[in-house]
Amino acid sequence: MRLTELKITNLRNLTQVSIKPSPTYNVIHGKNGCGKTSILEAIYLLGHGRSFRSHINKRIINYTAESLSVYANLLPIEDDDTETLQAAMPIAIQRHIDGSMELKMNGQKAKTIAELAKQLPILLLNPDSYQLLDSGPKFRRQFLDWGLFHVEHGYFAVWQHFQRALKQRNAAIRLTHDAIQVKLWDHELIRHAEQIHVWREQYFQELLPIFLEILEQLIDIEDLSLEYKKGWRKDVTLTEALQNNLEGDMALGHTQSGPQRGDVKVLVKGMPAQDILSRGQQKLIVAALRLAQGKLLKKLTDKSCIYLFDDLSAELDQQRLQNIINVISNINAQTFMTVLEAERLTGLLPMDQEQVRMFHVEQLLNDSKTLTTMA
Repeated sequence: MRLTELKITNLRNLTQVSIKPSPTYNVIHGKNGCGKTSILEAIYLLGHGRSFRSHINKRIINYTAESLSVYANLLPIEDDDTETLQAAMPIAIQRHIDGSMELKMNGQKAKTIAELAKQLPILLLNPDSYQLLDSGPKFRRQFLDWGLFHVEHGYFAVWQHFQRALKQRNAAIRLTHDAIQVKLWDHELIRHAEQIHVWREQYFQELLPIFLEILEQLIDIEDLSLEYKKGWRKDVTLTEALQNNLEGDMALGHTQSGPQRGDVKVLVKGMPAQDILSRGQQKLIVAALRLAQGKLLKKLTDKSCIYLFDDLSAELDQQRLQNIINVISNINAQTFMTVLEAERLTGLLPMDQEQVRMFHVEQLLNDSKTLTTMA
């Protein structure tokens, strides 16, 4: 899918902004604080139902309004790079200051954000993306879960069933302190947990060679490796792990074994990458992981994701920037990137104006004010 039209209303300082993006590169530039990142935030809202900057609606809705809205038209693109004759699909999200949310797709109300997310796979790389490496396994599990949500049809339902069983088992641990009551949930938990592990491991094995190939194009890091951890010891089944850890679970008040403890370890010379590498090196590793996800998504489903790069040029020299752009070109994904000055990308992007569109945020806001005054 590609965004062919984007309309933003009352998201932070973007009271009314409308753009028609290029199907390939879209550069959003302007001074700090003008709203560049807010445009990426609007696109992210469409695909995730939430902001990547704040979970509090009041902070992302313009102070003069009671709600924000983001509207877009999506158009499928065929492998031969020609637009299909199918009509564009309109999607929209509206978030209210009281926390409520409304979703629409093709003119009909959507029940869950998952319905929109399936249509709009979005991957973000921003200055906080290094958290994927150094902010705990939760972020890396989310990394795996995003990929499986988009490539494995039944994953989301199985994940929901597992979360429900885990919640009930943990409740039994805390509230009853009765081993028999706790074990009642083991069968349900194990059944879904093992399926999640099978899918995660398969996804990881398919992603790994793509990641290593892309990383080689971005940076040379000696002795770098990735390891998938399923969430319980390799030498025991989950049934055995739950039984062996039951006493410890009862003491701690939660289940210690299962995919909720899974992880992807990024190591350099056997040590955690975040303990050895610079912030710039970590950013390139995360970029390679995200780019690999987009490439694998295309390979397995024939769907293209949309990339959001916030402050892409920070901590990267011109050659590193060129390497990332070369990889993006090979993936053939629609990309939105913010930079302080458009000149920073001079010579790095194609010269064709149909492939590259520049959006100056201050000018977009001024155009919006002019249209409002004329109306």
